[in-house]
Amino acid sequence: MLLDSDQPSQAIRLLEEGVIRTVHDPYLQLRLRHLLAAAQFCGGEYTRAAALFDLVGRGYRKHLPPNDPLVLDCAYHAGHAYAETGKPD
Repeated sequence: MLLDSDQPSQAIRLLEEGVIRTVHDPYLQLRLRHLLAAAQFCGGEYTRAAALFDLVGRGYRKHLPPNDPLVLDCAYHAGHAYAETGKPD
């Protein structure tokens, strides 16, 4: 909703707070980090988003097959974010 109303910084702040509060639930924390990376991407914070998508993707790959949609989503968006920063490699 906040991203739809062009308020990515507010969405990012709320998701960052949520990540901190979910320290005792690793799966929920991973999901919130995935959403945080997406919010950073939408907010134009491509460097932060790329690094976080990479981190979350590695977390997913510990428990999911490499062709799982969550794993693929992270890989795709990390690559896109790196390309936006001029570092597609």
